[in-house]
Amino acid sequence: MCSQSGWGFPRGIEKELEKLDGLPVPNSFFYSALAGWIDMETLSELIDMQNTWLGEAARYLIKNKEWSLFFMHAHCPDHFYHGYINDIETDPAIENAERKFYNSLDRMLGNILSVIDENRTMVIVTSDHGATPTENIKHPEYKIFGVNAILEKMGLCRIVQDPVTGVKDIDWTKTKAAAILSCYVFINLKSRYPHGIVDDSEYENLRNEIIKAIYDYTDPLTGRKPAVFVLKKEDARIIGLYGEKIGDIVYGLYPEIGGEHGRQITTGEYNIGSLKGLFIAKGPGIKKGMKLERTVWLTDIVPTICYALNLPVPAQCEGGILYQIFEDPDFRLKEYEKFRENYERIKRIFDAEKHLTHNY
Repeated sequence: MCSQSGWGFPRGIEKELEKLDGLPVPNSFFYSALAGWIDMETLSELIDMQNTWLGEAARYLIKNKEWSLFFMHAHCPDHFYHGYINDIETDPAIENAERKFYNSLDRMLGNILSVIDENRTMVIVTSDHGATPTENIKHPEYKIFGVNAILEKMGLCRIVQDPVTGVKDIDWTKTKAAAILSCYVFINLKSRYPHGIVDDSEYENLRNEIIKAIYDYTDPLTGRKPAVFVLKKEDARIIGLYGEKIGDIVYGLYPEIGGEHGRQITTGEYNIGSLKGLFIAKGPGIKKGMKLERTVWLTDIVPTICYALNLPVPAQCEGGILYQIFEDPDFRLKEYEKFRENYERIKRIFDAEKHLTHNY
């Protein structure tokens, strides 16, 4: 449950972290709570033990090791909302646990920030996504929207269930198309997969049929169309998706159509939830008390850090620099100009001195 050795790199570094407050508890304890093995009070205590240890470990490493870039990850909001977001408004114990885990994260951040040099350190707090409730699943007449159910009805996808475990899986030998990985439909092409059953000549017609079927579907409870967009993979470039690993069809749904995040459009808000992420920046040269008007994408964070720290940008980086967060967006250009002026001044002095010396 809570290994304190054998996982660190450089090897043995974890031995230095053994006597910290809290414990490096794995996220699996959330499943214990969902199974009813522990109550919400115990869940809150475990979350705080985890966050306390993360804060103490970060504090120790920042104080005792040389570093130029420190980054870390706390996952409890994701697990909590997957398990309990539908019941926060109706269950006081869950609402209280939500408040406690934010207090715990706040203490963790405070502990880390207490050991940094605010005059020299840039701090970014960010999340990878938000979450919305799936309240409609409480209605017995409602069926969570699943693209594979549409494909099954079309005779394109065969789902089989293990008689022992009850786990459902795709029978690829009898499946022409299947929805996997949140928002993709893959066509089971003979030319691409060893188990493929679809000829290349069928590809375009099959994609057109599937796109039409997804658009034609109407949610039985709300009477709404779930799909905001359904795109062929080559057209998904307009939303930043391309390459060999994306699906042959890409779709995005309204947030109230089941599932906390993943398939829903990122601008979506539903009931108490929002799928927008969080971005906070603080430090020398960063504007204070300003709310960004521009959209921040996750891909923007790496190039912004590289720009701020004067680090090389990774070769495959695709994001943009968040110039708007800096008090002077041109500070790097001005540094360069200053270096160039100093170089020219030194060069003039050197050239003048050279003419005063004897040549032998």
